Amino acid sequence: MKKTIALLLAAILLTWAGPAIAGKREVIYAFDNAFPPFTYVEGGQPKGFEIDVLQQALEGSGFNLIMRPGPWDEIQRQLKAGNVQLSSGAAKTPQREKDLLFPDRPTCELDVRIFTAASSKIRTIADLDGRTVATQRGSLYQQLLAKKTKANLLLFDNEPQALQALNDGRADACVIAGRAGHFFIKNQGYKNISAVGTPIQVINIYYLIARDRPDLARAISQGLAAIQQDGRFERIYRRWFVPKLEEKEIKSLIEAATKASRMAYAPYSKFQVGAAVLSGAGVIHSGANVENALYNLTATALTTAVLKAVSAGDTDIKAVVNVLPGGALAAPSAVDRQLIYEFNRGAQVIMRGPDGKIIQPTVAELIPYPFDMR
Repeated sequence: MKKTIALLLAAILLTWAGPAIAGKREVIYAFDNAFPPFTYVEGGQPKGFEIDVLQQALEGSGFNLIMRPGPWDEIQRQLKAGNVQLSSGAAKTPQREKDLLFPDRPTCELDVRIFTAASSKIRTIADLDGRTVATQRGSLYQQLLAKKTKANLLLFDNEPQALQALNDGRADACVIAGRAGHFFIKNQGYKNISAVGTPIQVINIYYLIARDRPDLARAISQGLAAIQQDGRFERIYRRWFVPKLEEKEIKSLIEAATKASRMAYAPYSKFQVGAAVLSGAGVIHSGANVENALYNLTATALTTAVLKAVSAGDTDIKAVVNVLPGGALAAPSAVDRQLIYEFNRGAQVIMRGPDGKIIQPTVAELIPYPFDMR
């Protein structure tokens, strides 16, 4: 596809060089240089989910993006000073809504998670009181911890540094974005660190736009709507946030669901269904349908499996499967799709396509218009 947005890579600066003057069609886009998989720099090139989404949203708009990576707290100062027109990866706050503009829809959700060493007894935010907690300076996480805990905060310029402090034993816990933490753990090969408990908070994140650029806000809003309607957004989301399932994971899920179906309570329909949920931590939770004489109290197999996972603190749902009598793999009901979407729009649903081959659509692809209050 011919790009109409010029990426002026020569303008990528790893240090701030003072105010920059941009024309109305040139937009200085500042992004966190160490916030993968959302935004980062690799081999001198800007990368990340939010960068790909922005490029597609502004495709054909005539705006030229001047990429400028840097530390998050410095980006916020430069945006407030008027030296940049656009930033990304931030939640709406009363102060930001007063000072800045936002598109009419978020880019995606961000889950704030606690990461600890395997030997730690920390499980909830209440356990952080009196502990040394590493987090990012000037971030929502810092504000959240200062407001809700009595933790001793160890502040860093970016999230990789905060997680490194936990890995090195300089902190008892680390509070950062869940997806970012999982990305760092995988790429750095950390073996003794994982997310614990349920997310402290799940928030929508938006592009931040200078107050004097309503034209840019309109263009991004229109572009986001367009790429969500034509499927480009979902393809970008899948590329960054939906890991490919291994054959052994698919096999284990189907086996667990098949075994669970034997425990179904189905005296009325005689239709025994089993289901299984794979969490991001690699744990499988299974369940069976449980019928009731009052039919609307009947629980589907997938509902049972999802509720078991959530009750165990596994809200990061990676994949699910429904196994019917005879071994057929079925799509979830509309209610189950909504339930799964609540925890991960990118959860993969293992099914069989028309040709009998296994396919793995995301739940967002199966429920394009979910009910979402976030």
